[in-house]
Amino acid sequence: MNEASSSPGAGTATAAGAEREIAGRLVYFQHPPTPALVRVRLHGPAARQRRAWQALGVCWALMIPALFIPLAHFILVPGLFLAGPILFSLRLRMPVTLLSTRGACPACGAEQTFTEHGRLLSPQPLRCASCRRQITLEVDPAG
Repeated sequence: MNEASSSPGAGTATAAGAEREIAGRLVYFQHPPTPALVRVRLHGPAARQRRAWQALGVCWALMIPALFIPLAHFILVPGLFLAGPILFSLRLRMPVTLLSTRGACPACGAEQTFTEHGRLLSPQPLRCASCRRQITLEVDPAG
């Protein structure tokens, strides 16, 4: 099952997690919403723990070279020391990652792929590349 199916809810499994395409809708004030296809990566408990430990390890490993930067180490070392546990807890609680969104802008009608990625929020703010308006992606939490 290496190819992604075009039907919503279908997906592929990768080393980082299972990728799925789910239905969503793009909303803009006083315009009818348009359907969107949202590609996400689902992270199981083991993958979330691995990602969390990686984030903590990277932050704390960057403290070593930061020690040798004059004056900046007074800010970088404590900042990285605190950022590690914060990123650890954020990554541990992030079961779904947004990869891309495909759909038409409800304001201008331009069909496009939105490249914003990261934590999937609902509503998720997006910006249309054509008309530069900020639109909102809404996804059913059940996915």
